[in-house]
Formats: sequence, C-alpha cells, structure tokens
Amino acid sequence: MEIRPDTSNRVLFPIPHIGGPGDPEFDHISILDIDKDSKDTVVLWANSQKRVEKAWATLDNLSRNPGLPKAEAEVANELANTALDKFSEINREIAAALEKDGLAESILNIYMSFFDQTKDEKSIIESAENVGSANKLLDRIDLASAICTAIVETRADNPKLRQMRQKIAQSVFDEMRNQFSQDRLLFRHRIEAQPTAIIDSPIVEKSELTSALLSDDWTALERKKALAIFNQVHAGMLAQGVDGDHVRDLNKLWRWADEGVPEDVSVFTILEVADSVYGEAGSAFQDVWEAQGDRAREREEKKASK
Repeated sequence: MEIRPDTSNRVLFPIPHIGGPGDPEFDHISILDIDKDSKDTVVLWANSQKRVEKAWATLDNLSRNPGLPKAEAEVANELANTALDKFSEINREIAAALEKDGLAESILNIYMSFFDQTKDEKSIIESAENVGSANKLLDRIDLASAICTAIVETRADNPKLRQMRQKIAQSVFDEMRNQFSQDRLLFRHRIEAQPTAIIDSPIVEKSELTSALLSDDWTALERKKALAIFNQVHAGMLAQGVDGDHVRDLNKLWRWADEGVPEDVSVFTILEVADSVYGEAGSAFQDVWEAQGDRAREREEKKASK
C-alpha cells in the first residue's frame, strides 16, 4: 500500500469574527461607500469560517485515507491544496485590514491588493466576486468529500479497483438512461421542469454512489438493454451533429461500463464525463422530442375533429 505523507499540520489562515451593530469592525464596514452586497460578502465570509475550516479539513483528511485509491486521492489532494491557498489568501488580506485603525480605508485595500486593481466601485464589486468563487469552491469540496466518503466506506466490498470503478460507470450509465426516458416524456409534452444532471448534490451523490458500490455488476440482460440504449444515443448524437468529442466521450463511458476502467481514471472523471455526455445529448435531443410530441398532438387533434 502506498504511504502518503502526513500533511495534517497544514491549517487554514484564521480570520477574526465580525459581530453585529456595535462591533467596531462591523460599524466600520457598514459606513463604506460601496454596494451592500460587497459588504455582506465580507461579513458572511468572515463569519462562516467554522464551516469553511470543517469542510476543508474533511477533504484534506480523506485525501490521506489509505482506503482511498491513488487516482481519487490525487484529485482530492489537489482540490484541498487549491482551496487552502484560495481561502487563506482571502483571510490574510481581511485579517490584516481588521488589525488596522483605519478599517474603512484598509477594507478597500483588501480587495485591491488581492487583484492589484484601482480603488473604484467596479473593482470593489469584482473583488467581492472572489469570495463568491471561493464559495463555489466550497461546494466542490463538499461534493468531493461525499464521493470520497462513499468510496472509503465501501472499500471492503470492492477490493479490486477496476471492478469498483466499473460499478460506478455502469451506475451512471443507467442513471443517464433513466434521465433520457424522463426527459423524452417531458419534452414531448412540453412540460417545464428543473434542469437535471448526472452529478447531484453531495448528499444525493453519496447515497447513489454507495448504493452502486454495494450492488452487483450488470447481468447479461441488463448489459443487453444498456447496449441498446448506447446504440440509440450514439446514433442520435451523430444525427444531430453533436461535437465529435462528446460522441467519443459516450464511447469511452460505454467502454468503461462494459469492459472496465483504467487504473489512472478516477471516479471523478467518470462522473464528469457522464455529466457532460448527458448534458450535450439531452440538449441535442430536446428539439427532436418536442417535434415528436407536436406531431403526435396534431394527429390526435385531426382524429378528434373527424
């Protein structure tokens, strides 16, 4: 088993808590002549540090868990390192500003020093968006932790990596097939619905992956049904002129589900490929399915008018 270095001494750079009205830091920020959203962004980020630190530490620990395969551990470790750098840089700038007396001036420099921009309102807003991107990174951390946890918790049931990842490939292929069936029904009847994706929320994704990893491989009948769907989707993507890269991704996903997944292909990659294929194919098929529904309704109307 690979011995991974212990990097547990890494910590997120701390940032002071900002209280409500009456707290000096809050009062200074509240009088800044910038938009309210930018002010709120700074305060909310400063006051969400327990959640930020817990989320980052969870993924960092998982990346060093001996039950996590190398390919997945590398993805988790890279994401944890990226997040640590991003979060700590924001925190350093805010913490430095909070230590100064002239906070109203220095809070502007927080944003400007991070991006080396001029001190105008546009730059303030653009810099506040940096915290927004950090929150998106936080969502990615939660999802990655959910995926890694599902793998680690079921590793004893899947000692062979190739089989473990093949189960995931088969599961997402089945999910894609089910989603297409639902989409076809919705589009044919022009029913508006929330956009769907293969990659779900962390809670749902962990549940689905755990179920997949505790299930059996496809039976001969299940493989036959999956192959029929693959052929239909493949032909449909070609007919609709879908970009060749996405068609090749579909081929790749089928090969992984049918034959096995190479050692260097992580579960993260499998999910991302499936999500991309589903998104592109679904968009391409929407017009086709809507047209089919329109024609069916026209036939019914003509029949009813006779």
